[in-house]
Amino acid sequence: MTTICAAPASEPRINKAKRTFFIMPLTQSVLKTLFLKAFMRCFLAVEIPKEIKDKMMRLVAAARASGVPASFAKPEQMHLTLAFFGEITEARKDEIARALSTQPLPSAKIKIASTGFFGSRVYWAGVQSEELVSLQKKVADLLHYDEGRPFSPHITLARLKEGRGSLSPSDEFFGEFAARELVLFESVLKSDGAEHRAVARFALV
Repeated sequence: MTTICAAPASEPRINKAKRTFFIMPLTQSVLKTLFLKAFMRCFLAVEIPKEIKDKMMRLVAAARASGVPASFAKPEQMHLTLAFFGEITEARKDEIARALSTQPLPSAKIKIASTGFFGSRVYWAGVQSEELVSLQKKVADLLHYDEGRPFSPHITLARLKEGRGSLSPSDEFFGEFAARELVLFESVLKSDGAEHRAVARFALV
């Protein structure tokens, strides 16, 4: 008797898809993008009324017409900085906002008058206000902020590249106003300069 054995059935073939992993090289540009997404460049400031900005911009226009080489301020960049935080996380930004929202802070009367220089590079408009100095100290204490130097309120009109040229200090009067709120700004660097975006506003009492 002849026994015929059937060959065992071949095992079914399983299609195993190949998994391909791409590892993004951590180039300088990639690292910069990741950093910018994780951090924001913020500062706290008092906004300046348009009519006062207009007067300062007329002085900026005259300085530009004088031919002095400089980087001149734009009206949207004019403000009174009380605290510059630099690059901070979203959590730190929220912490700052909570502190400013829960602690009443006083309004301040501010006079903007005179022009002068820091060295031969910064052309500024002067700020006269003991109330603003007091407000800044309260803000610094509340937020545990230390700039490492005395608070010197001013508004930058131009950053000079080759000295003062024909510019000179003056007693120009630009105006007075009462600061009624603080603004937390995010500064976004662009090819044509920094763009300042209001993130939060806090009423002064």
